[in-house]
This record gives sequence, structure tokens and C-alpha cells, in this order.
Amino acid sequence: GLFTLLGGQTRNRIGAVSTVSGTVLAWNPDANGGVLSIGVTGSSAYVGGVFTRIGNQFPDRLAALDLANGTPTSWNPGANAVVYTLALSGTTLFVGGDFTSVGGSPRNRVAAFNTGTRALMGWNPNASGTVSADVFTVMELSGVNFTNSMPSTCNSAGPEVSDNCISIGSVEF
Repeated sequence: GLFTLLGGQTRNRIGAVSTVSGTVLAWNPDANGGVLSIGVTGSSAYVGGVFTRIGNQFPDRLAALDLANGTPTSWNPGANAVVYTLALSGTTLFVGGDFTSVGGSPRNRVAAFNTGTRALMGWNPNASGTVSADVFTVMELSGVNFTNSMPSTCNSAGPEVSDNCISIGSVEF
């Protein structure tokens, strides 16, 4: 979020609260800019937003945190503009936003990473406009498994899910 206090305690734009007691936990990654999305898998939390520093690391708008203590890893995929949304499917982390480059490679507003190696994947649908939470919500609700099949071309226009392909307006997956 954009908050700097959580339960009266300093938590710059990201923090954790006990689901049982509602108390603020010690988990405190400390981001210098807005955290707009979070995804959790295994022992990692992935976050996206407008930040350029989180804890003592300087990842550009996309970071991996140790889930147990909130410490940022040294992973810096270097998105050159805001990351609005994240989605996890198996060992794939999908990211969307306004960026045109990630990790020094051209990726127009959408990219995918392998969560095991944290390597940028070859998947590159080349979105022509901002990719936000609405796109990835459709991906998650569709029940389509993108881990094994990540198509780059759809045969239809408009919102539709078929044959492991999602098309939303002019953005195709």
C-alpha cells in the first residue's frame, strides 16, 4: 500500500498483521515507494509496485522477500516502470504493469519468471497497454494451467478463455 503506519507502528508501505489477534507482526520489509501487489509461494513473498528500495536492497519495482522475516533477497529483475500486479501459477510468477523492460530484456507490460531460478522466461506476449489486476484475476479464475502451456497468440477477440488461451480486449495471452 501507500501507508507508513500500521496499528500505530512504522511499516513503510508493507507489513503483516496476525489473522488471529489482529496485532502488527515484526515482519517489516520497509519499502521506499508504494507496494501495489504481493504473491506468496513456498518461503518467498514477491512484491511489485513503484519502490526502488526495500530493506537494504535496491530492486526496481519488483522484489522477493523471505516470507519468515521479510528480509529482501538480492534478486533485482529491474522493471523500468511500475509493476501493478502479480500472479503465481505453479513455478511461474507473472507480472504486469507499465514497464517496457525487465532484467534488461524487452517486455511490454507483462513478463514471467521461474520462481525456482528467478530467471526471466521467454514468454513475451507484447501487451500494447497497461496490464493491471483485472487481467491476472481472469487468468486465476479461468482454471487454465499456464505452467505447461503459455501461448503467445489467440484466435479470438474480446474476453474469452479457450484452448489454454486468454484474450482480453487487445491484450492476448
